[in-house]
Amino acid sequence: MRLSRSGIVGFALLLAGSTLAASPLRTASLLPEVLRQMSDAHKSFDSGSFEVAIAHADLVLLPETVSVSVRFDGISNSEHRSCNQALDSALATWESVLGGTIHFRREDDPAKAEINIRFRSDVRMGREAVAGFTNWHRSIRTQGSHVMETTFKADVQIRAHDMESYPMSFECMRQETEHEFGHILGLEDSDHMGDLMGV
Repeated sequence: MRLSRSGIVGFALLLAGSTLAASPLRTASLLPEVLRQMSDAHKSFDSGSFEVAIAHADLVLLPETVSVSVRFDGISNSEHRSCNQALDSALATWESVLGGTIHFRREDDPAKAEINIRFRSDVRMGREAVAGFTNWHRSIRTQGSHVMETTFKADVQIRAHDMESYPMSFECMRQETEHEFGHILGLEDSDHMGDLMGV
């Protein structure tokens, strides 16, 4: 069995009991789903199901190249450039923070993309207006000790207009996009002011 780059790195992290230890985000908390994947990796490793353990590690760290599609809902064509620039800047920030271990690639077809971004004039969670939010899903389908399929998908919504319907600033959209990508990577919100994952 051939180990992938993320599988090798993932096991180094998992078996050492450290996550993001060498990054500027070393104090960031991990989302419960990511902690569950790491726990499942440990359990699979301990039981000798190495292929399954590696798949869990891969899902924690994601592939070397992650595809991203962009759509615009209720956003004028003249605002697309600012949204795209905010996204490109946010992706560049994460590529830098992660030391180039992950590269984000634009994908025109949303059906083929692992991450789908929608810049919208209004974003809400229930009735509450928010700057953005993310839904993501990591799963592994196994048959015995063999991995049949791994799935990673994320849907992100970013607000492009403020509460008075004026275009959001580039800086606000960039910061919110960075924050939501932090969630995709498995990071929890932070209570520390100024943190990338701060609320």
